[in-house]
Amino acid sequence: MNGKKSLAMLLLFIFLMPAQCLAGVYSNQIVNFTVNLPETWIPVEYNTIEQDVVFLRHFPGGYDSSLTIKSQEVDSSTPYTLDDLSDKQMKDIVDSAFNSTEDTTKTLLENKVIQVAGHKALYFVTRTAEDDTKVDTVWVLFLLKNVFYTISVTTNTDTYDKVVSDLQQMLKTFRPYEVPAEVV
Repeated sequence: MNGKKSLAMLLLFIFLMPAQCLAGVYSNQIVNFTVNLPETWIPVEYNTIEQDVVFLRHFPGGYDSSLTIKSQEVDSSTPYTLDDLSDKQMKDIVDSAFNSTEDTTKTLLENKVIQVAGHKALYFVTRTAEDDTKVDTVWVLFLLKNVFYTISVTTNTDTYDKVVSDLQQMLKTFRPYEVPAEVV
């Protein structure tokens, strides 16, 4: 009887332990990418535009963060890539866009160049403040194998650190979609 009770307690302990969030692989042939994302990010099936994929992450308090990945093919005859630009030239693109806008509700918080799959990427963060709500959007723009990718993550300022951590991990695994080899 004591052995059964111990086994029951062990099983109860295992089932009541919080599950760890394991990364899941997500691929999309249309948008042309494969990434690892924590399972807290749920793909949204509405797909209003074929060239984008949206994921949501729910936080207590009712605020959902969104992660959108868009792609657009680039003419392969174009000889230039973002790697051909200096970091300053890339950051100047974002700075000039913000300096030319009259939208006072948006603030540029960060503007830098990072690496995605071994290539330069623009990484910048904006904050929109309306009423008492502050929303941060992280933008990552890069070019891989003649495909221009735009990744945007929108989150409440309170959940920014958690979401950016997920984004950084995802960017480390980002790669263009590859057709699986046929099994013979």
